[in-house]
Amino acid sequence: MNETGRLASPAERFSRWLRFGPGGSLIDVLNVKYFVAPRGVSSSSPSLELVYDRELKIFRYRGAFDRVFLVPHYELAPTRRDAYAALARFGRRDFQRKVLLEEPLPRDIDLAAFQPEPLARSDVRITSYTANRISFEVDAERDCFAVIGDSFHPDWKAEIDGRPEPILRANYIMRALALPAGRHRVSLRFEPTWLIVGHWTTIAGWSALFLALAALAWRAHSLET
Repeated sequence: MNETGRLASPAERFSRWLRFGPGGSLIDVLNVKYFVAPRGVSSSSPSLELVYDRELKIFRYRGAFDRVFLVPHYELAPTRRDAYAALARFGRRDFQRKVLLEEPLPRDIDLAAFQPEPLARSDVRITSYTANRISFEVDAERDCFAVIGDSFHPDWKAEIDGRPEPILRANYIMRALALPAGRHRVSLRFEPTWLIVGHWTTIAGWSALFLALAALAWRAHSLET
């Protein structure tokens, strides 16, 4: 419900995602650090710092989360509608304390290990970040989730200390990994299915051509002898 007592529209329910302030928004979690605006636009928000003011304006957003951050707990939203409802009520503190998941965790993960209490130690150091590969090191006091502020795609693959691990769809559009306590090296790489199929198709094509040329050469040699 909104202030008038009627059911709020989707635009009203999610408009706070685009607001800057202590309440937080989805923009915080998505690691959006800069905004471009026309020259006539001004802002009094302490969260926005004007860093460029010529033919247009560029603001730096001080409230952005880190590209990779750790949270101790999770909330399960079994349907897209549940996910929408959860995101509509999530604020900055919620995103700092838990990740929204749409599928149950794998059976080999101890669900009881993820407690809602804040992490006393949660160090993350990004060692490499490119369009199709991400590497970072983490040090956590207990089991937690690493949330990556990029769009989810099923063709991303992950490894923790060299072991393949599933990537979870998080906060509706993001990626997350369940991490055991301690220090770990994490790597993610993008392996699009169409590229892999194309790669092996190319290899098969060249192999077929090589075999055909070899067969022709052998036949020509046989005729000469």
